[in-house]
Amino acid sequence: MNLEEVPLSKKVKAKLKECGITSLFPVQVKTFQTLMDGKDVVVRSRTGSGKTIAFALPVIEKILANKTRKHGRLPSCLVIAPTRELAIQIDREFTRIQPEVASTCVYGGVSIGMQVSALRKGVDVVVGTPGRLIDHLVNGTLDVSAVETFILDEADEMLKMGFQDDVERIIEYLPPSKQTNLWSATMPTWVKDLAQKYCKDVVFFDMVGNDSTRTSITIEHIAIACGYDSHANAISRVVKKYGKGGRVLVFCRTKLEVDRLANHPSLKTTARVIHGDVSQLQRERTLQDFRSGKFLILVATDVAARGIDVPEVELVIQTCVPEDSNTFVHRSGRTGRAGRKGVSVVFYSGGEERDLLEIEEELGIQFHLPVGTMPSSSPAHCTLRAAQRVFPSRMRS
Repeated sequence: MNLEEVPLSKKVKAKLKECGITSLFPVQVKTFQTLMDGKDVVVRSRTGSGKTIAFALPVIEKILANKTRKHGRLPSCLVIAPTRELAIQIDREFTRIQPEVASTCVYGGVSIGMQVSALRKGVDVVVGTPGRLIDHLVNGTLDVSAVETFILDEADEMLKMGFQDDVERIIEYLPPSKQTNLWSATMPTWVKDLAQKYCKDVVFFDMVGNDSTRTSITIEHIAIACGYDSHANAISRVVKKYGKGGRVLVFCRTKLEVDRLANHPSLKTTARVIHGDVSQLQRERTLQDFRSGKFLILVATDVAARGIDVPEVELVIQTCVPEDSNTFVHRSGRTGRAGRKGVSVVFYSGGEERDLLEIEEELGIQFHLPVGTMPSSSPAHCTLRAAQRVFPSRMRS
């Protein structure tokens, strides 16, 4: 929908246009007025569908309408995100859309001093990870008594990472009158229980509906048989074929494999890494360089799988079949964001063909299986022949 058709203030519209945003996506349009009316909502929406802007716009409009914003003011909005990278991304999005709104981000792995200083100066929005938010609440450096809007982003990932107790502990600090927003790509029982326990007259928005496809419909899914020792050379070939000269995000299961691939002669000059042993400061620098195009291949563990919104990621490569379909959704969801087309490639080895079928059935997608990607003499080619028996009608050149 065109921006002129949405009841946004002139100031917000002007800034959105300055950022190159001239229209809004369905989730942003459909939830806007309900959120502006202060109602509690639970939103199920695919990864990459524009959820951050959807919950940020109403918050920004309400803050700008408040004429009594003073130095040292308490935050009126609290956002919880499961990872530091996602929290930073959300904080940047608030600032990008409207710099007049004072937003600060609190997370572990860095000194708490600068965060305390920012909170004392006064902020409108606090975005944080569960552990560091609890630190501030317990130490008395964060006062959430004036919070009017509470947003839980990626609620399903909170559950997967074991943060449910921390989330509920934080909620207990918030005023009962707050507006609650729960945003999730999937809808596990815990999210429904949260809504029942903490929401009032909740409004549900299901942006997926009866469509069984849980990934973005703009993503092409490809599965390639590839042995472990062939990953680096296979990545080079896949990048040449599907990367279109753009950014590529490679996911590995372990830190050891991330370092092994990034140091391979075929990738060493073009790739950088992010994993748990990389300092927070270096992670932020690496992501910024990735966004700005200083390098084009980022090799990472799942630390980067959620919320890293780099719209120009052309290709995602998963070097192994994920253990569950949700992990697949959030890895592949780094491409094909905000209506753009993207390609997601997953490598698999012998015996994993049935795992691919299970992912297909659970997510409502279909893998294309290219023939000829690997040498006919390689063990991977034997696996492809096995895959042909499982997917007899879908082998393609």
